[in-house]
Amino acid sequence: MPTRDTRHGLQSSSLDSCERRGNDADVLQIHFSPDDLTRVRFAPEPRIAWELSGSVQLLQCTDGALVFDGWRQRARRWAREGRNRVAIHLLSDLFPHFKYFPDYLTPTTADESTDSLIDAILSTGRSRRLAELSTMDRMKSTPPWLGRFATEDRHVENAVAGAVHLYQSSLLGPVWPTVAGLLQEYRDGIAKAMLLGGVERALATLGPSIRWNPPILEADYPVDQELHLDGRGLEIVPSFFCWRMPVTMADPELPPTLVVPIERLPGRTSLDSPGRDSRRLTLGKLLGRTRATILEKSVSGVTSAQLCRSAAVSPASVSHHLAVMRDSGLVVSHRHGVHLVHEATELGRRLLACS
Repeated sequence: MPTRDTRHGLQSSSLDSCERRGNDADVLQIHFSPDDLTRVRFAPEPRIAWELSGSVQLLQCTDGALVFDGWRQRARRWAREGRNRVAIHLLSDLFPHFKYFPDYLTPTTADESTDSLIDAILSTGRSRRLAELSTMDRMKSTPPWLGRFATEDRHVENAVAGAVHLYQSSLLGPVWPTVAGLLQEYRDGIAKAMLLGGVERALATLGPSIRWNPPILEADYPVDQELHLDGRGLEIVPSFFCWRMPVTMADPELPPTLVVPIERLPGRTSLDSPGRDSRRLTLGKLLGRTRATILEKSVSGVTSAQLCRSAAVSPASVSHHLAVMRDSGLVVSHRHGVHLVHEATELGRRLLACS
């Protein structure tokens, strides 16, 4: 999915830090025509391709500890066994925590079933597989087996299909009812907004990192990118395992799709509770006078310069604290004109209300 010279945004930076690639001030701009506004669609069910890719990437980092740590700890214990470890390695190579992975791995033709996803991936022709692998290979070293997968090696294809089935049944299947329920709540909120104010009201309520400035939908993104819908409309796919920033396809000729993260509310979006030690560590990182001040000042939106004055700390210190708080889902940052504005998320506001 994206590159500086193409498009898209997913996860980025190093595999260890889980920081987002690119500059937090970069923006995705999706241009709508009047016809496009009549062709906005919302995926009615969770899409296995996007939950699979997003969850595999989240296993390669520490993002969203308050939401994902319990599930992630269980998944890593599961991955210690032989064939499970092989499955995780295969899927991590296919879906690296990096700024790009091939579009054909999240096919728009697949429905909500694992078999349909695998069939759609394996039906992709050799030329497209090789072209998209070449795009990734120009940006990072790729394991040799991906080349064999791109050339339709039957043994490798069977291994990938088995890994997807094993991962889905063992790690996604047990939490799928919870994921589906949370995504339905999100869609219900969007449906209410549409009833009250039409599709433009719905676009304006997609989440704190996404803004509707008619006729352009803007989103915080790892790279600056523009997508012109040109009458094709847009499918919006809410995703539980999409974190902080939305995702779109790298190839602008593919059916326009925007995968959006759902809003995180305390006590309602965790798949299971993190262990006591993990919770203590996470909260310990968030507590403290400087971060409390930053969170309080961010409720109504604030610039970095204003935070420096309010918290009486240096710009470098403010940047560090904001990075930790963004990764914890407490604040979001977006560009407003020439300024980078920081706002408390619903989770951050709830945390303040409980303090």
